[in-house]
Amino acid sequence: MLWSGEQWRTFTTTLFDERVGKTVMGLPKDAALIEFAERKIRAAAKVLDQHLERRKFIVGDALTLADIDIAAPFSQVDRAKFPFKEYANLIAWHDNLLQSFPAWAETKAEIDNRMEGFLASVSVKL
Repeated sequence: MLWSGEQWRTFTTTLFDERVGKTVMGLPKDAALIEFAERKIRAAAKVLDQHLERRKFIVGDALTLADIDIAAPFSQVDRAKFPFKEYANLIAWHDNLLQSFPAWAETKAEIDNRMEGFLASVSVKL
């Protein structure tokens, strides 16, 4: 989870802020910061993708807080255009979470509904 905080969530949050937050606030995006965050996300995703090659979970054989921590940015993957889809094992791992844990899928659906409602309320289309 320390790795996630330093190498994963920091840069997904930065990309979300640049692509979604600044759009909502009507502020210009920082192209250099977007490129930097994407490069860092790709480096971290490559590590995760290799780690998940023959695993269903980040640690051990069951869901842990590490899975939830690393999966959290997937709630904004399409809006913030995270480059996760380039990493097949990472996508398969998250798909497994959605299929194996209905609460995770329900939470993602709720976040999607709330975000879409918010964006519509401020007339933002991403």
